[in-house]
Amino acid sequence: MRRLFLVIFVSILLFCSCSHENTVPITEDEGMLGGSLRETVLYYATDEGYIIPVMRQIPWEEGIAACALSYLVASDENSNEALRRGVQTVIPEGTGFELKIDGDGNAKLDVQNMPMLPNAEAEQIFLQSVVNTLTEFESIETVSMTFDGERKESLHHGTAVDEEMRAFMLNPVMTDMETMSNTDIYTVSFYVPDSRCVYNLPMTGYSSKGANFSQAMDMFCKQSAAQNNGLPEDTHIISAEITDGVAVVNFSEEAETMSTLGDGVFQSVYEAVYLTAAEYGEVNELKLYAGAKQLDCSSCSVSAPVYVNEWN
Repeated sequence: MRRLFLVIFVSILLFCSCSHENTVPITEDEGMLGGSLRETVLYYATDEGYIIPVMRQIPWEEGIAACALSYLVASDENSNEALRRGVQTVIPEGTGFELKIDGDGNAKLDVQNMPMLPNAEAEQIFLQSVVNTLTEFESIETVSMTFDGERKESLHHGTAVDEEMRAFMLNPVMTDMETMSNTDIYTVSFYVPDSRCVYNLPMTGYSSKGANFSQAMDMFCKQSAAQNNGLPEDTHIISAEITDGVAVVNFSEEAETMSTLGDGVFQSVYEAVYLTAAEYGEVNELKLYAGAKQLDCSSCSVSAPVYVNEWN
């Protein structure tokens, strides 16, 4: 089971910010379906401790941003619904919220009656999920937190909560300390399927070689191998490029067996590669190769996704 690894590395990550994960900003009055439901992106946790954005339709209410957080609270109903979909709620049962948004886009969130979280990892998941959920709203740029009306420097296990926070980069991959200490370090965003090939996991890597599609796909192969999530073992990247809206990825020959693993597995890999490509340019078509042989993607119909994951 994956766990957050280096304290220093996590501390660096917690104070980095990034754009939203391939989503379209929605105002509080937009995204309503039939006048009663609203498409809202919520950040859940997986069993392995990853954080994922999931778009779901929730009833429209006044103060919709604070209401959105209530779906992440571990009530019986919320937890059971999340369990059926293979994700976890991230906020302890009984926690309440009071939210005020000022004209500068800062959301002042008072967290009320929250029990102490069990460890630093749970604190970090809570913080990142709450902040990223709130900053999905167009009216919110940053989040400031108080707890029962009082400002804290940190939570019980040391997670800092005393600054205005922007949307966090999510799910860091293990990076060697030599790379992390380099003066020229680049952030590389990519996606991989989760262990069940159901959800797309947004990942954050770091490189001294630049941030481009080829580098992202190299990290994609390494992370997929580590998670054993569909890409055949020892698969590596030969080339990856985007030209005139067409993304072309040439895996090593090991990937040829991927299409025999079932449409669901192949589809999940295809979609994660598509999402990764969309981080680095406009993509209208994706072609996958294993060595010189083009893989049959006719069963995979993925257009540019508006949301990384959906609540189905």
